[in-house]
Amino acid sequence: MSPRAFVRVVVATAMVGAGLVGFAGSASAASPDGLIAYTRQLLGPPQSFVVRTVNPVTGAQAWAGSGSTPAWSPDGTQLAFVNGSNKLVIKGPGGLRYTGVDADGLSQSSGAALSWSSDGRHIAYGHAESVWVVNSTPPYKPHQVSPGLGFGPSWSPDSQRLVYSALDLDLHVVNADGTGDTDVTNSAVDEAFPAWSPDGASFAYVSTGNGQPGVYVSAANGTGAHLVAASLAQLCAPAWAPSGTQLAYANHANGNLQVWVVNVDGTNPHAVATLIASFQPAWQRTS
Repeated sequence: MSPRAFVRVVVATAMVGAGLVGFAGSASAASPDGLIAYTRQLLGPPQSFVVRTVNPVTGAQAWAGSGSTPAWSPDGTQLAFVNGSNKLVIKGPGGLRYTGVDADGLSQSSGAALSWSSDGRHIAYGHAESVWVVNSTPPYKPHQVSPGLGFGPSWSPDSQRLVYSALDLDLHVVNADGTGDTDVTNSAVDEAFPAWSPDGASFAYVSTGNGQPGVYVSAANGTGAHLVAASLAQLCAPAWAPSGTQLAYANHANGNLQVWVVNVDGTNPHAVATLIASFQPAWQRTS
């Protein structure tokens, strides 16, 4: 099965709520793990997306920008995403920075994903169905790291490696310079959109499982995979809370694609962003 067949953007009909406010420092007191940024698809045609934030404790929401595929900087003060022209942009205290880097947004690829390295120096992203890395500050010099087709990259906590979904829909780990690519799951089921845990010990990802689609967690060597949250939404990576105790993920509920949060042990799954066609969560670090 191809990545495009595995992941599908859900078309929704809804209008975005009001609230054009910034995100920096806006909810950390209520949520120690910070805000959750996410993508929302707007009424179309034409197909368009916006990035919003939600406080997972209070439910307070805000508009962050026009685009998709958000990723927080490791200090939580900047938000990278792909704009409607499929260019990587970065929003921070100084405003919006245009990198000029071509990156796949949802209007171009259902395999779109961004990941910001924990040292703050690089952003990994998808382009032309491959995994690329670029500096987070000028000069922006992108280079391909996946040896073949791949999508959905996520950085290791030490910023030395990336896990991503390869064309065979196994999870692969590769060094940041593109060397040492290794298939770490090598399984008969489909696995996609991995997220490396803050402690480096685990991957969370979406999988068809053995007839049980949902969010799975395994050891970082690919062993011990187990279902954490059932979900038919297979189009984006789950996001670890910086504390490592929870996961945010996309879930179909009552015919609506929403952002949910679940404890890593599978308890207390609940919706935090219920606007129609909400997905692609990214969790902010506040300390």
